Amino acid sequence: MSTRIQPLPSDHEIVQICAEIPPFAGTPHGNRLIKLSESVVVKFGVGVRKQEAENQAYARRYVDSAILYVPQVFRFFEVSYPNFTIGYLLMEFIDGTCLQDLNVLCRPDVIKKTIEATRHLRSIPVPHAHGPGPAGGSPAQGYLWSDNGAGSIFEVHVFRELRADDELWFDQLLIHLPRPSEADEQVLNQLGIPAFVETKYAMN
Repeated sequence: MSTRIQPLPSDHEIVQICAEIPPFAGTPHGNRLIKLSESVVVKFGVGVRKQEAENQAYARRYVDSAILYVPQVFRFFEVSYPNFTIGYLLMEFIDGTCLQDLNVLCRPDVIKKTIEATRHLRSIPVPHAHGPGPAGGSPAQGYLWSDNGAGSIFEVHVFRELRADDELWFDQLLIHLPRPSEADEQVLNQLGIPAFVETKYAMN
């Protein structure tokens, strides 16, 4: 079910609103959230990316809302500055209680529901058009890669051949990691952490 909303402000107006209205959630130097109305919120920050909007929209399409309700995505856009880019994700506002504010002793069902929701998320189909990564086929982001992401979109035919071999799969991921500087390699070696894994495999 889609939420009916009034016409949304323009991108320029949203940027101005986000600069003026105090956020109701988030961190001062991280991603923040403000309410545009009783039914629409904006999540914005340097860590808000197109991939997040694509994944959220894809999950909403396939999950059972009775198990896990995913907010509807209304719009995503970016504003680029000389040294950084800020993403703006407009989505449906869902009123509720934050997990950190719940007393699990009084609500033991929360743990069960969280496990159920996680299992349900794992059961939704993987997009057939591409391999692992964001639903829209964009470069992957996360702790396995650098701050700038994987740097490349994963190709389907490569990963279909790698499903049976997890070690080989991660070798493929390491190809996208930038090689550490010599100073960083020395620090990592002192900590007993391999700075870079050479691999004979390459993405086509």
